[in-house]
Amino acid sequence: MENIIFRDCTEINNKLYFWDEDTATPMTIDLEQRECSILDISNRERYRDQFIDLTTSIDSKIYSVERSGAYMCEYSIDTRQVRYINIGCQWRADGNFALMQHEANNIFIFERKHGVTIYDTISDKVEKIPYPIAVDEVITGCKYKDEYLLFPKDGDQVFRYDVRKKKWCTNKMRTQLFRVVHAVSEQNNIYILTEDGTIIEWDMGDNWNVINVAKAFYNTDRAASRICLTKDNFVVLPSVADEILIIDKESLEMTIYKEYPQNFKYSNNTWTRYLGYCENEREYLFACRT
Repeated sequence: MENIIFRDCTEINNKLYFWDEDTATPMTIDLEQRECSILDISNRERYRDQFIDLTTSIDSKIYSVERSGAYMCEYSIDTRQVRYINIGCQWRADGNFALMQHEANNIFIFERKHGVTIYDTISDKVEKIPYPIAVDEVITGCKYKDEYLLFPKDGDQVFRYDVRKKKWCTNKMRTQLFRVVHAVSEQNNIYILTEDGTIIEWDMGDNWNVINVAKAFYNTDRAASRICLTKDNFVVLPSVADEILIIDKESLEMTIYKEYPQNFKYSNNTWTRYLGYCENEREYLFACRT
């Protein structure tokens, strides 16, 4: 069986949609039948054949930003046609984006360098709102109530974007963060994951709790890439380490995930293993890149 790798994915009606990392081909997985298939492109003459970074969806349309940052591809599941929107997010050849989300009819594209690019799917207009201060590189972000929180890779700043007011503000945290890779929210807390596996629990005020269980286990840099939260556990996914770790929220006892498919093996030891993902009311669905 051929391995298919991809960076990000989106779920629509119990089907997972993504772009193959090696060939830039649109594909889908039926989550009930566990079957994968290639999607047609009916207007292939308009297809730019560019590699894709992040992906989201609204109704039956999939929105995916090109790695280069120049264009966003709109793919219609109904018509199987592609259309391109000039978003002008070029900063470097790859790694231009920190977060991509949608709200109602708007696509929010948070860049690593310049700010947020907003695409209105109804009016077909693109709007750009720069970060409030200059930043070396914003690496990740998460939704918190009516705001998006964006975290630089290093430093003591967090950028807060108010969706309703279309305005940024800046919070100065009481501690320095180093090599941030991911952040998620749950109720009134933010959970920040750093590259070495450190988990920082932050109440958006002055209270911090540092959890070093995964860091102590991995005991190396570039160990962790993503964190997700269940009712009882933190789940830490690796970057170039091998193990997925499950940590009890209360006791902080750790177990190593072992329920892999038969003959499962990572095929690349230099790429980050997990980047993009989507979620529904039942599960998280992570794209495995290696």
